[in-house]
Parts: sequence; structure tokens; C-alpha cells
Amino acid sequence: MTAPSSPAARFLAHRTQHLGFLRGLCRDDGLAEDLFQDLVVAVLEGGQRWDPTAGDFDRWVRGIARNLWRGHARRRRPTTALDQQVEEAVAACWDLRGPAEALEQTERLSHLRRCLDRLSPPARDLVASRYERGEASAAIAARTGRKAGAVDTALCRIRATLLACLDGSRA
Repeated sequence: MTAPSSPAARFLAHRTQHLGFLRGLCRDDGLAEDLFQDLVVAVLEGGQRWDPTAGDFDRWVRGIARNLWRGHARRRRPTTALDQQVEEAVAACWDLRGPAEALEQTERLSHLRRCLDRLSPPARDLVASRYERGEASAAIAARTGRKAGAVDTALCRIRATLLACLDGSRA
């Protein structure tokens, strides 16, 4: 089977992967759908600018998707270090793995984000302190008036909660 020749046909042949990539960048599927519509327009309008000798078409599309996501994120709120790390991880996954495996990884990441959103605000703050801002347990404890052991215990319980949430998605 030969690859579709026009940019529109190539894009449409892999629309599921492109939507999956956006879902990996976004926290909600509705936003990913909205950005996907913008991506369709951008690819169809800019398809004539893509040079087949310049490289991978799907990587070019993912670059447009990343720019759309960044634009949305800038308008919504300041970009955090975690946003940038997630974007880089999603892009690296898609660049290094085949589309099927990358799509599966993206769906798991999307589910993890939904599980994180279900945590209580104090638990989300604790996760953000440790994993987004990279604070040590002792620093978190000093800032919150807790003992470092209590912070570690809380993080352990939060990780168990997240694991249970993720395992529930596979049942």
C-alpha cells in the first residue's frame, strides 16, 4: 500500500494519531478536540508549505500541534515547568516510538492527568511541590509545618491512590 500523496490525505490517514498527540498535551479531551479542529485548518491551509524532501510529515504536523497548544496555554495561564516537561515527554514518545505505542502511552498519560485532577487540592499541592517544583520532603515539611516523615507518608498514600486509579482503567 502506498502512502497518500497530498498533505490533506496524509493528515486524514493519521487523524487518530494526531488527535492522540493533542490529548497527550492537554488535560481534557474537549480541549484536545477544539485544538484538533484548529490543527485541521492549519494543516489544510499550510499543506502547500510542507516540503516532502524536508522530512517526516507527521513530525511536521506534531510541530504545528505543539504550537497550537503553546498558544492556547499562553493565553490561559503562564506555562509551568511541568507543562514543558509533559510536552517534551509527549513529543519524545511520539518521535521515538511507533504511532500505535505512542498513542497508547498518550492515552495512559491522559488518564493519569484525570486521576491527578481527582485528588483533593491539598494532595495536588503536595504532588506539585514534590514532582513539579522538585522540593525535597524536608523543605515541604518546613513550609507546611509538618514533619518530613508525614510528608513522605502522604506522598506514598497519594501514589497508591493514583496507582489504584490507573489500575481501575485497565479493569
